[in-house]
Amino acid sequence: MQKKYSLLSFLVMTLLFIIISTATIAEDNHWAQPQVNYLIENYKVEEVFESIEYDKPIKTDHFQYLIKELIDKDYDSSLDNNTREAVIHELMKLWADKTGKDLENLIVPNMFIYSDRAKIKGKYRKAIISAYRQDIAKGRDSGIFAPKKKVNYGELAVLMINTKRAIKQPEFIKGKTISSRKVEEIIRSRSEKVMEAVAAKNFENLAEYIHPNKGVRFTPYTNVSIKEDVIFSKEKVKDFLQDNNKYLWGYYDGSGKEIRLTPREYYEEFIYSKDFIKTKKVGYNEVLTEGNMIENQFDVYNNPIIVEYYLPGDDKKYSGMDWRSLRLVFEKYKRQWMLTGIIHNQWTI
Repeated sequence: MQKKYSLLSFLVMTLLFIIISTATIAEDNHWAQPQVNYLIENYKVEEVFESIEYDKPIKTDHFQYLIKELIDKDYDSSLDNNTREAVIHELMKLWADKTGKDLENLIVPNMFIYSDRAKIKGKYRKAIISAYRQDIAKGRDSGIFAPKKKVNYGELAVLMINTKRAIKQPEFIKGKTISSRKVEEIIRSRSEKVMEAVAAKNFENLAEYIHPNKGVRFTPYTNVSIKEDVIFSKEKVKDFLQDNNKYLWGYYDGSGKEIRLTPREYYEEFIYSKDFIKTKKVGYNEVLTEGNMIENQFDVYNNPIIVEYYLPGDDKKYSGMDWRSLRLVFEKYKRQWMLTGIIHNQWTI
């Protein structure tokens, strides 16, 4: 009898282990896992996301906690409800407050972007259009917004990251918000000279623009990693293409294999992967491209000016997914804008 009981216990425990393991694997493969990981690594949000199924509707107290932790520690408002239209309206109110905008009086175009726009409550519509324009919320792939659908935890992680980015994206110089046009006036000449040096493989000349203390950080995919990205000093940059050592620059998207290359090999694959100098699409402190990785350059660098050179995809078989961009990151040093980062960007899985 004892043996039968032990066998039964063993089978039950094995079944439970399989169920738990399967659930864990499924959660680890969730589309929002990278965003949740980013929040857990950078903020005190474990109590929100631990033991939570990412596809479950959010609780309003969790929403309030995340707002206080990421955006406004004095936040004391509350959601109307946890639908998409109400959540995004509340996030846009925060965005407007933090960026000095008047959400109610913003001039926005007619909302022809969503086929189900008639289902959106009138008081939420302006905020939802603004959220689209600020890349905070883009709706579904099929061109619908689903305003009455409840926001789940995976979606909330993405919305929180997007909102924080949108708030921080207009950078500050001497305490004043500056437009992308003003940024262009400040940095255009310098960024063009840097890009000319990069395109010509003239690293001796490029070294003149490198920050003397910080050097330059190389990021193979758009998400800047303080731990993994390689940094070259100003002196080391001069001999960049003559350096035959193989460095670990990070890990390939998708396969996770090591990006172990010489500087020359890295240049061909993750710096000048397209003829960026020929592009007419240049952004100044604007994010022109959007993949699946978290945009965090404005969090990592100290009040930077970031110039992005974007080239669209040109191979029909990839349906435009073969676009590339190169971002040059400048930080202020003794009245000069010095290069502190080179960020390569492309579509990621």
